[in-house]
Amino acid sequence: MTISTVRCAHSANVACGWLTSSVAGVSVYGDVDASNADVLSEHSCAHVMRCHGLIVDLRGVDFFGSAGLLALEVVSDRCERAGIGWAMVPGPAVSRLLRICDARDSLPAARTVDAALATILGLSQLDGAVRSALS
Repeated sequence: MTISTVRCAHSANVACGWLTSSVAGVSVYGDVDASNADVLSEHSCAHVMRCHGLIVDLRGVDFFGSAGLLALEVVSDRCERAGIGWAMVPGPAVSRLLRICDARDSLPAARTVDAALATILGLSQLDGAVRSALS
């Protein structure tokens, strides 16, 4: 992913870039809580009007509070209104909160970035040539 922005907020790092020419990627690392969840939604939503798809990679998140879930709902709403596909790739901390809040089916999720990208692009799976082009 070509990184266009890196932002540090309290105990979370957010990196934004392009996975393809039309699919933006946002990677989050560290802790997401009430003090910084707005950074997650702001950086994700900043790409919505400039892309055809958005992937939010949350595998690097160590702690994910309820404010993070609200931030993802903002992202989902903004993407829906803009008519673009999006998906998150949750790690263990995010998956735990989704399970506790019974929100696993309300937000689009994939196990890997490749799977999320394939879903957004409408492919059953990424073939080797596409995967190489994205690297």
